[in-house]
Amino acid sequence: MKKSDLIAKEREKFGKWATSKKNKPVNPIIYQPIENQADVEHLRNAMAQGNYPLCMTDCEVVGINGDCGPKCPAYLRGECSDPY
Repeated sequence: MKKSDLIAKEREKFGKWATSKKNKPVNPIIYQPIENQADVEHLRNAMAQGNYPLCMTDCEVVGINGDCGPKCPAYLRGECSDPY
């Protein structure tokens, strides 16, 4: 399989969190800002490929990935009491 095919397969599976690094960590998610609900859902599914439960709340998904703040989609919908 060509490198370009491997990268395409990785992008299909993990979206914008995909990486083409040769020595990638066990969890292939790399930091990208979470901007909307689709990002939260995609990240939750990518994390579930590892050791995280699929039933995490949006606030937990965003928080684990260090994106808590006033622009957080979960905070803007009122699901979190404190954005920090």
